[in-house]
Amino acid sequence: MYELEYKPERLDWNEYFIRFKKTGDIRYYREFLHFYEPVLDRKTRRFIEHYELSFSLSPLMGACVSRS
Repeated sequence: MYELEYKPERLDWNEYFIRFKKTGDIRYYREFLHFYEPVLDRKTRRFIEHYELSFSLSPLMGACVSRS
């Protein structure tokens, strides 16, 4: 899990990107990952299971979070 050294404020998922866009502060992207990485992991696993894919989750999960 993506962990931070501080306890961030939980926001609506879109608000993190709005604040990042306004400020350019990468902190908002990190806070988004802190809260939503488990959700992205579950969705990725369900996608792989649904389509019966047999490769590692790492590349697909990395693609989910590396787009900015």
